[in-house]
Amino acid sequence: MSVKGFRTGIVSRLVGLSYKQIEHYDHAGLVEPEMQKAAGRGSRRLYSRTDLIELLVIRRLLQRGLFLWDIRKALEEARRRYPKVKRPLSELTFRTDGLTIYIDDPGGQGPVDLLHPEQPVLASAVEEAAEQIDRAIREFENHSIEELRVKGKVYLIEMVNDSESHGVIARCPDLLGISTKGQDEKEALGRMRERIAETLDKLSGKVQS
Repeated sequence: MSVKGFRTGIVSRLVGLSYKQIEHYDHAGLVEPEMQKAAGRGSRRLYSRTDLIELLVIRRLLQRGLFLWDIRKALEEARRRYPKVKRPLSELTFRTDGLTIYIDDPGGQGPVDLLHPEQPVLASAVEEAAEQIDRAIREFENHSIEELRVKGKVYLIEMVNDSESHGVIARCPDLLGISTKGQDEKEALGRMRERIAETLDKLSGKVQS
């Protein structure tokens, strides 16, 4: 499967951030979708591999105990210092000890303190983030993932080619145990829509099991 861009739901799954976080980072100018920007209500964002790497770097910095405004300030300083670097989060290596943020100077002058002087002890290397994203993308490309809206809620559906029947298997991770088969993705998704609706009706007591 050739991936031209990743929708917000898929990005959320690949990088471990929520829908709201991803959309907020777009609105804040931290990571804007490279492939397709939101153009009004109902439009879809499409993110590139580089976007995913940048989102993962942000998530790792947050996990180290930093605040979003620290990351924003560091990113603004990096852009000011290195105007030729178009995308600092994916082109530079950000380091942190949980108190401040450094980047490795592209000119080989050592780490540059972007917030205040502290000795870095932990790193969020772009190379590691890129490797993690590439692994996630490879796994994603082996399994097609579709968004299916049922009764007002969007579900992520895993689509797997069935080598034995030469058909397609659809699974819904949000509703354990639900899977359907079809001769193609359209048929499998259609059956999955029916199964999800039936399951939701049973859970709400509308259908007696």
